[in-house]
Amino acid sequence: MTESNQALLDAHAWIAKQQTSVSDRLQRWCEQNSGSYHPQSLKTMAEVLVDDLSSWGLPVERVKLPNWEELDDVGQLVSHSTGPGLLWHHLPQADHRVLLLIHYDTVYSPDPPPAIRRVGERLVAPGAADAKGGIAVLHLALAALQRFEVAPNLGWSVVLNPDEEIGSPASRDWFASLADGYDFGMVFEPALPGGAWVADRKGSGNWSFLVQGRSAHAGRNPEQGRNAIVQAAALVQALDALNDRAHGRTVNVGRIQGGGPLNRVPDVAVVRVNVRITESDDEARIESRFRELASNFSGDGFRCSLFGSLHAPVKHADKYALLLRQRMQAAAEKVSRPVQWQDTGGACDGSKLAAFGLPNVDTLGPTGDHLHSPAEYCQLDSIVPAAQTIVQALHDFAAEPLRWPTRAMREQR
Repeated sequence: MTESNQALLDAHAWIAKQQTSVSDRLQRWCEQNSGSYHPQSLKTMAEVLVDDLSSWGLPVERVKLPNWEELDDVGQLVSHSTGPGLLWHHLPQADHRVLLLIHYDTVYSPDPPPAIRRVGERLVAPGAADAKGGIAVLHLALAALQRFEVAPNLGWSVVLNPDEEIGSPASRDWFASLADGYDFGMVFEPALPGGAWVADRKGSGNWSFLVQGRSAHAGRNPEQGRNAIVQAAALVQALDALNDRAHGRTVNVGRIQGGGPLNRVPDVAVVRVNVRITESDDEARIESRFRELASNFSGDGFRCSLFGSLHAPVKHADKYALLLRQRMQAAAEKVSRPVQWQDTGGACDGSKLAAFGLPNVDTLGPTGDHLHSPAEYCQLDSIVPAAQTIVQALHDFAAEPLRWPTRAMREQR
């Protein structure tokens, strides 16, 4: 047996003994709020992670991310700050390099916090699966890699971002600046409830239509008003007509806000829409159609403005992504972990990395379910095999003689 193979076996055996400590650490992370809209909570969570991940023995870079803007419920653009991006590098000059990425924000408000409890091998807690459980898998795998020198010449970087749950508006450009330097990516979103990994993903985007009319008294001079809610209602019907499920396009009007005192003609309404598409060409079509609708619903005392974009592109596998899937599946099988692949309509940051030219598998975290709800859970006994799969895959990749083909192509640009 070679020294490398013995180190790999020792790493797998060590990981298998860590479930209790990893589960306790994950519960502690879930007890700390890190909601996307709560920058102070995000900063506190970031420092907890910096302290706990110090076992890697690597310096951390706290990346200041830009503010981002969002249309509020009364039609005003509001600037939001966020927590830091966290970045660790190991052997940044190595021939073989892998980018490992996951977010540390959650959808949950700090008050009141959802109840945290353990039910058998499940941890029911905010962010337990999405995606603090993914950080637990990543941490455990890299701790074993370092401890046993499984792939000592492999370069890797860890990226933790604070805004994935809202589409990564502050992190997107940061991802773009990083993608070229790596062979492929590993993203630690939770596996699907049955343990399957995601294959292809739909594209996803959020848009807001701001409808502005003219206020007037509902009794004295209603004819002088322009009712923004009525105009918005007609707009909603036009938006709903854009659904084309035969071609995988859904246009979901998810929220409408507007109005005030009942004796006033409302002059502002905001219509919020989520779009999912399966065809990349549909991005330009839906953007064009939305702009046309904004123009059509302006005039005669109304103004309709459009805000938003497709924040997660369609993710379809090319031949390099398929090759990576095969390698990851082979690694899983070596640790006796059966893997299936399943397409999904959900979006994640893996879609952005793929659009930037970095092939990736993006559901390498633990198994879980009921995401974004008080019943969200992480299957604790899925953390160990997930971490063993990562160690196996990185060991195998480090032994390959050549860089990943897409990295060589990017470096020739």
